[in-house]
Amino acid sequence: MNLNANSMEDFSTAENHSGEVCIKLKGLTPNQTIIQVDNIFNPHTNSRLGYNATVQLNNGGSAYSRNVFLAEDIDLSELGIGDSTEATLVLSKAQNGAKYDYIFNVINSHEVAQGFSIISIAVIAHPKSASLPDPEPPSDGCYDYYGEWMCVDPLAEPAPDNSINQQYSLQMNTFSTLNLDDGVMLGTETMSEALECNDSNRSLTPAPFRGDGSGVEMNVNQILRNERAWATKNAASGVTMGTGGLMKALAANHLRLFQNHRSNALYDVKSDLSIWDGDMEFGNFLYGAVLRAHGFPEDLSLRYAAAYKAWQDYRNGAGSSNAVGAIAQGIVNFITNTGDSEGDQALISRGYHYAKEVWEKNKNDLRAMSCVDHETLQSISGSGGPSFPGDDPDYGGGTGGSGTIYWSGSCELWQFPDGNNGHYYMYRNCSYDYWMQP
Repeated sequence: MNLNANSMEDFSTAENHSGEVCIKLKGLTPNQTIIQVDNIFNPHTNSRLGYNATVQLNNGGSAYSRNVFLAEDIDLSELGIGDSTEATLVLSKAQNGAKYDYIFNVINSHEVAQGFSIISIAVIAHPKSASLPDPEPPSDGCYDYYGEWMCVDPLAEPAPDNSINQQYSLQMNTFSTLNLDDGVMLGTETMSEALECNDSNRSLTPAPFRGDGSGVEMNVNQILRNERAWATKNAASGVTMGTGGLMKALAANHLRLFQNHRSNALYDVKSDLSIWDGDMEFGNFLYGAVLRAHGFPEDLSLRYAAAYKAWQDYRNGAGSSNAVGAIAQGIVNFITNTGDSEGDQALISRGYHYAKEVWEKNKNDLRAMSCVDHETLQSISGSGGPSFPGDDPDYGGGTGGSGTIYWSGSCELWQFPDGNNGHYYMYRNCSYDYWMQP
């Protein structure tokens, strides 16, 4: 299989029983080609998976070899291809990969103006059709909490109440898979919205859950921690490359952002191929937050979104009939800061300000998001509650209402044995207070 310069293709191990793919890279830049490898995205189970990436020269020599398994194994390195313009990239399954099919998305990008090439690799894993995935959650309302199941009792529907202060309690529910008599209370956790949250930096909609009914919620705060760590390491790798290294790191950053936000990729929440039950509003919010985590200025982030829209339209058959035309239109969109769907930039700006004003001051928050989303606040306020700025989902803004809703809560954290030398965790006897201040 060949991959020419300025090309992108998906390569699947499902087509090869050996569990590896061999790709002939063509049009490389002699002495100026770098490779970027990233961790595997496993959207179906909790298992961490590994793979091997090697680059072989036509003379039989090795230009690169790396096992990618742990978070710190991501890499940006120069390839020792010498005067060669071709090489063979071999990608193979490694740790825990036997029951999975890997899809390697590989970009061979020739940065003509800068005089170098980048090979960028993103990986998604899916369980083989004949293989059973890892065990499902023990009950509805459970989600993965750093490798263990966290179970939350369902929220009771409160009776209509127009008072400013309202009390919400979580009702007990005896799960058939859990014996509540075996539980041990570890303590009480207090939760509240971050002080920095406001109507211009909160998401319009909640963080999405997976569409498979597993109860797994997208953890935006963890995503931003991952992206900031990646961006920091990527920049450091650029520094070690010496002259021109930072430009190479920036180009690698752009390619990775594209690979992670395209359809059926790591942060796709709105396409028909996405595993997340999300929407356009949250997808744009997430995009803006991630760009801030990578250190891009806000204006540049909005321009990148406009440029990406041209390529997205091409991939969806709604724009230019060819890739070259899509790229050209993307350049126009970037320069003029146009091309986005109506309201996209306001949504991206919300995410950008969430990362800048909230997440950067609450980086260790383990919750999915540190702010209550606008939709939830609307449902809390009800017909008798205060109005909110930003009722228009496309643009935000607007005039202030009669006050701002704040909330705080506390839950007992319980631990239960899972019968397999591990534990389940459950929040029990939770209560939430909501109140309004002018």
